[in-house]
Amino acid sequence: MPFSLPKQVCVLLILGAMVAGQSNSDVQSQKLEVMPETYADNEQAYLDLLAAALTRNTASRGYLVAYTKPGLPPGTFLRRIYGYKNYLVNLRGIDSNRITVIEGGTKDVLSTELWVVPNGAEAPRAVSELNLIPRLPSQFDTIFPDCPSEMTIYLEETLDSLRFYARALVENPNTTAKILTYPGRRASITKMRGVSNKVRAALIQNYHIDGKRIVTSSSKRRRDCSEVELWLTGT
Repeated sequence: MPFSLPKQVCVLLILGAMVAGQSNSDVQSQKLEVMPETYADNEQAYLDLLAAALTRNTASRGYLVAYTKPGLPPGTFLRRIYGYKNYLVNLRGIDSNRITVIEGGTKDVLSTELWVVPNGAEAPRAVSELNLIPRLPSQFDTIFPDCPSEMTIYLEETLDSLRFYARALVENPNTTAKILTYPGRRASITKMRGVSNKVRAALIQNYHIDGKRIVTSSSKRRRDCSEVELWLTGT
């Protein structure tokens, strides 16, 4: 004779499953703030709100849904928003696996949504996706090797710029890298040529970019700070 549960037990099990399903559906993600384009100390204050919320809710995750603005080079945008994650992880002690960066597309103004997502809640999504190469030729980023910012939470190391630059080159194999350097007031043209050669070598050795896709050029025109412009051009 097959085993069967009493009707009362079956009813209780069904009700329990319904309640459990209802409680999961009631769990909602929370948008804490929308951080505008602002100064570094204000950005830290916004990010501190997210860090405090994640510290209080140890089972939750944090999401940074960021949107760029017209004219901002993609690499500059990426160094900015991943600098936010770096701040939360290395200065506020949030586990890296609890922070997700979502690269949104272009809006009228630069902004970053700060989200707290409890366990079981649906993660936020961007309304558009970042286009790494909006047009060709395109200036992807600019490195200032001898003029670091006085106060910033953005990623400013040369290797940070190259990481995103190489990603764009890998994802778009029909593009060519053009590295253009300008000497600053205290840098020689020879030194900047050496910088461009080091950047080229790093792309080849660290990211396996074909050297035939990389062109270097050094301008004699001086600028206030030395600059390394990272361009993407057609093949």
